[in-house]
Amino acid sequence: MVHLHVFNREGEIYLQKRSAEKDILPGYWDTAVGGHVADGETPEEALVREAREEIGLTGFIPHALGTHTIDTRHESEFVYVFATWHDGALHPNPAELDDGRFWTQADIEAHLGSGVFTPHFEQDWRRFFSNQ
Repeated sequence: MVHLHVFNREGEIYLQKRSAEKDILPGYWDTAVGGHVADGETPEEALVREAREEIGLTGFIPHALGTHTIDTRHESEFVYVFATWHDGALHPNPAELDDGRFWTQADIEAHLGSGVFTPHFEQDWRRFFSNQ
């Protein structure tokens, strides 16, 4: 699996709101881009494909942050985690997402553990970005 965290110049992070039609965690706020690596694809190729499909992001420079295993009651997945910076418009794909917006880091910290975010996002946030 790949995750891409998208930050803007102000240090805010873009999150997607998962479609209400999803089987797992519908309506939760999640990592800007997430998806599975297809057979024969590199993690970087999957990242480029998923970013284009989910939020219309192209031409970005991904920075590898690391890897880890995410364990939830639904699944256990090995994840390649990346970040990038982008100040232009993003276009959430309505076939994949219900919404998307930038959040301040203070808003993220204030809502951790409240059931607003997916466990996937919270595990990434705590591992790579949280000051707590």
